[in-house]
Amino acid sequence: MQEKERNELEKLLEKYGHTDRNSVEFVHGMLTAGVCYKESKSAKEYINYLLYHDIKKEVDIKNKDEQIRIFEILIALTREIETAIEKQEFIPLIKSQDWEKLKADEVKEWCKGFDYGLYFWGNGDESFLENQQLITVMLPISVLSDPDQYFQMLRKQGTKDGEIIKVLKSALEKFPISVYPVYYFWNPDKEPEVKKWDQSAPAEPVQTGTIVNEQKVGRNDPCPCGSGKKYKKCCG
Repeated sequence: MQEKERNELEKLLEKYGHTDRNSVEFVHGMLTAGVCYKESKSAKEYINYLLYHDIKKEVDIKNKDEQIRIFEILIALTREIETAIEKQEFIPLIKSQDWEKLKADEVKEWCKGFDYGLYFWGNGDESFLENQQLITVMLPISVLSDPDQYFQMLRKQGTKDGEIIKVLKSALEKFPISVYPVYYFWNPDKEPEVKKWDQSAPAEPVQTGTIVNEQKVGRNDPCPCGSGKKYKKCCG
């Protein structure tokens, strides 16, 4: 997506989008889930959900030029995502381009959009939840869609800070390639023989109670969830 189109979409979403779902990152994540799912919805249905949380409601954008432009951008973006996945060159659309120093807060909106999208495009179809291998591979996206809640849950279960930091780093490294197994789950006929993206084992569910090179986080240190707040004022 070019910078010009991104800025244009940002302005249109700010003007018409629902306050919880008006970021370009969320939209990109949600559209990616739509590309992965076997039965995609129309741009009109997507916009209805984005603006009103109701796919049956008529789009009420009085400026027809802007309405058409939103359709055009979303359709082009959807095609761009599908092409990138099929070429095994997919990169989630996030604000930061520094993948070496990526923080959880920088990918949260995209991951949240992808999670929402799986249920929206699937009309509540949760058949993929029965596939344990797929759920394991999707773990990085699930973790990063709400890292605060996930890490608080682990801490209550007795997981040490060092292990939580390890889970966070692994999730940030692996969430982009988690898209491929999801796509091929619903599109098995398109799965390539050579998987360029499959260069490492999928993220494993964290085993609580196991200490791996424990790294103590001080109460005044930055929180490992990536919020930018001090640990004592965030997840501590």
